[in-house]
Amino acid sequence: MSERFILLDANLLIGAFDHDKDNPKHIEAKSIVTELLNDDKVKIAITPLIRYEVLRGVKRIAVNEMQAILDDFQEFEITDKEGNFASQIYRLAKKQTNKHNFDIFHYAVSKIRQLEWQSLDSDFSTLENALNHS
Repeated sequence: MSERFILLDANLLIGAFDHDKDNPKHIEAKSIVTELLNDDKVKIAITPLIRYEVLRGVKRIAVNEMQAILDDFQEFEITDKEGNFASQIYRLAKKQTNKHNFDIFHYAVSKIRQLEWQSLDSDFSTLENALNHS
């Protein structure tokens, strides 16, 4: 049984664990993350930057409780390789996308580390197109 590492977007993690039952995006996030956590072949991946974004963004869950949850995930370090690639993507895609810099960075980490990328954002195909046409 081969494991799949899936890098999760900070907003997906916040929505899943800092759940607002009246927020449709949080409902969707909780469903996605619950399904991934119940899959024995899936390992959730984060980076220190995602950890920072999640801990900065939680409101309904105690920070130490969220830290404990994040500690159970595989954390991938960010190096100059990912940083250089993220800046290349940003330059290629800046006219084609309105993605925030951190989203591009997370996407770059997933590509460099050969991780699957899971996000509620729908326009990451723009980044793929920019890379494929460079």
